[in-house]
Amino acid sequence: MLLTAQKLFIEENYFTVSTNEIAKNANVSIGTLYSYFNDKKAILLHLLSDYDQSFDKIFQELNTPENVIIFKNNLKQWINRLLDIL
Repeated sequence: MLLTAQKLFIEENYFTVSTNEIAKNANVSIGTLYSYFNDKKAILLHLLSDYDQSFDKIFQELNTPENVIIFKNNLKQWINRLLDIL
């Protein structure tokens, strides 16, 4: 459901997507959706929480003295490190 909701929020937009549309595209009943999430806002908040946690992990890996020096002196190398982490 979450991946389906994320895809719909990106392709359409959060404000026009309904919980019924999410359930239908995820091949679950609306009751099943509501057993996990109270509403569409709860789905969005869960997705944002996941994003925040993954961003924090990446930031922690890149926020080292060594990586700061690389960022200042060799941006291409730093970007390659970022891509490796992603």
